[in-house]
Amino acid sequence: MPYRTLRRLILTGAAARSREPFCALKFLADTSYVPPTLLANVAFTQGNADDGFEYLQQALKDRYTDIIFITLIEC
Repeated sequence: MPYRTLRRLILTGAAARSREPFCALKFLADTSYVPPTLLANVAFTQGNADDGFEYLQQALKDRYTDIIFITLIEC
């Protein structure tokens, strides 16, 4: 599954309905760069807070600059 397709699924919320986009994204991360904040977003969307925080910690460790754009959405 191409990166742009995965990103669209994540941003539209479709990733929450299926584990497939997350698995595909992790597979892609093994062969090319995938922003840790995107992985965190998917993990949180799917209710996996532990993995989400691990990816955020990785983003901080890597000094990933887009982490400043993370927002808190009240449910």
